[in-house]
This record gives sequence, structure tokens and C-alpha cells, in this order.
Amino acid sequence: MRVRRGLIWFFGALVVLGVAQYALQYYGSSVLAQRVSQAHDWADIRVGSARFWLWGVVDLDRIRITPTARTDARLGLAPGYTINIGRLRIHRFRFGWNHGPALTSLSVAIRHVRLPAPNWDWAITVARGPTGRRRRAPTFQSMEGSPSPFDADIVLSFTEGYKRPVLQLQAEVPKVARIGLQCALESPQDIDVVQNPGGLEIRHCRLNYRDRGIMRRFEARMANENHISVPELQREISGQIALDAARSHWPLLSVQAVQEFVRDPRQDLRLQMIPNEPIPLGHAFGRIWPGLPGYLGLTVTLIPSSAGRSG
Repeated sequence: MRVRRGLIWFFGALVVLGVAQYALQYYGSSVLAQRVSQAHDWADIRVGSARFWLWGVVDLDRIRITPTARTDARLGLAPGYTINIGRLRIHRFRFGWNHGPALTSLSVAIRHVRLPAPNWDWAITVARGPTGRRRRAPTFQSMEGSPSPFDADIVLSFTEGYKRPVLQLQAEVPKVARIGLQCALESPQDIDVVQNPGGLEIRHCRLNYRDRGIMRRFEARMANENHISVPELQREISGQIALDAARSHWPLLSVQAVQEFVRDPRQDLRLQMIPNEPIPLGHAFGRIWPGLPGYLGLTVTLIPSSAGRSG
């Protein structure tokens, strides 16, 4: 009798869990479809499959993100630019308590990301020759073609509430760079971040950058296209940095750090951005101009290699 009762409870629990899993999958898929539809103003997003698990894990596979023509134009991307992501997994949900249970942080693992080389031309002068004529800078496409797939790990913290999230990101793009990023963000009351991610505001950011070869290739390619030596090009780039820094009243120590990095890209850089007031993402990176470092409150320092590796 006890065995029979135990079996009844066991199969009953399976049925309840199965129904709960089905309900969660149905609800999660509906919310995802709604959010994807809301993002159509800035991108066309396609998700191959989505799975929502009772133990707090979300798996999205075969994701394609194609920015709209307006987004392409704003970011200087080639028309039809598409980001391909093999898998996006949201996991490690952490909850706190503040007048009721609240999500305090979550982790996102992004795997097998493919980015086509952006069709960016340099909007600012990188270097000038002895006569003051602007040197021609190579595009990313001419240097690399399509970068290799890479992985990224993201942590979103909500210790200051959902309107003021903190973003941490670690990514390494083979033959390009290793990046460790931490940003304190702000979501204005009058915007929907899904519909307008460019409206999300930056309060302050810190980025640790370790070059994996892209700077060397850039300098070699630019020197070759302008028929000069790499050391000569490096001197011209350093001179242009000093000229632009003087126009934007950029701190001397930051100027010297960038100049030193130009001469030896094996060193690690730390960039910190502390604007006078929060800056919308769309305004911060919509265009490049000589006064941009001052507008962003950007400072640059060289850091020990061990700190660069940890991000």
C-alpha cells in the first residue's frame, strides 16, 4: 500500500512539474516574442530556439541580430550587418530582499559570436605627413576580413535597483583584443531600453584593454599604404594625438599613456570614462570627433600586465 501511495505521489509530482515546465515555456516564449517585436525599430532579431527551465536557466540558440538602416547609419556599419550568436545562456540568478524578494544580479554567457568586419573609415585624422597632409588610414575590412568567433561573459548587477544597473563584461577576440569592461548605467524613467537601447545612459565606465595584434597590424598596414616606416608613422600618430589633446584640453598623463601605447602596443591600457553628467549611449558613440575624450571625461593609464589579464 505504501509503495502504491509513493508511486502515486511520484507520478503526481512529475505531472505537476511537467505542467509547470510547459507553462513556463509558454509564458517565456510569449514574453520573448513580445520583446523581439518591440526591438524592431533598431534591429531585426531572430531566435532559432528558446528554452526556459524551472531551475532558473534560459537558453537561446542561433540568434541573428540585423540592425536597421537607421542604426547602421548611426554606427557607421555596412548595410545588412548581422551579428550571429551560437548560444546565449542566462543563469546564476541571485536574489536579495528589499521590501520583498528582488533580483540582485544575473550572469549571461554568450558563446560563438560572429561579427563581420565593420566598414568603418576613420572620421578623424590619425596622422599627418611633414607637409600637414592627412595620412590615409586602413579600414578594419582591409586588415582583418571577418574576425574569428569569440565568447563573452556578462554580469548584470541591480544592487541600486533596475533603473541603475552595473554591467561587467569579459571578452577575448582572437588576434584582436582582450577586453574587461565595467559600467555603471542609468535607465531614464521615460524610455524603454528594449525599444531604445541607445537611450540607456552611462554614469561611469572602466575598460581594461590588452591588444592581441590588431594594433600592430593597423600600424603595419597604414605605414605600407602611406609608403613610410612604422617608427615614422608612430611618431606622426603621437604628434596628432598631442595636437587633438590640446584642442580638447585632455590631461597630459592620458596623452602620454596613449602615445606610449602607440609605440609599444604590448602594454595594457585602462580607459576610464567619468562624464560630468550621464551620457546616452547613442550620443556617446554616434560619431568620432577630436573633442570626444573631453566630452566623455576620458582618462587613460598604462596598467601592469597582470591587471590587464584579469580585466
